[in-house]
Amino acid sequence: MTAVPRAARLSALAALVLAAAWVLWPTAAGGWTTYVATHGVSMEPRFHTGDLAVLRPAGAYSVGDVVAYDSASLNTIVMHRIVDVDADGFVTRGDNNDWVDPDRPNGNEILGRLLFRIPKGGAAIDALRSPAALGG
Repeated sequence: MTAVPRAARLSALAALVLAAAWVLWPTAAGGWTTYVATHGVSMEPRFHTGDLAVLRPAGAYSVGDVVAYDSASLNTIVMHRIVDVDADGFVTRGDNNDWVDPDRPNGNEILGRLLFRIPKGGAAIDALRSPAALGG
């Protein structure tokens, strides 16, 4: 077996880091990835308060997709599953809810579709933002 030159290993590592940065670059910094720290019980049992959802815009959304949108009626970002489509837009509902959301976001209003979740990742980010963590 031949050894891989150090320069090739470093180049491969750099390419991997750049690819990860491109995929995970947040929308607030000009990227396409949205991060949502979950709160409440509406998406249990899959999501719990403090989980982190990583979402990306999609070309199209369909029934079954977990998406996030800025809810005008609740004045917060909501992450729920698309359960239907009607003339007003997408019908969404939390997996643990027996009612549908009052908002009907259209494709342009959806922030993204779920890529993956990080259990307790939102709680870790919130802890890092706390005044104690910031030295205040």
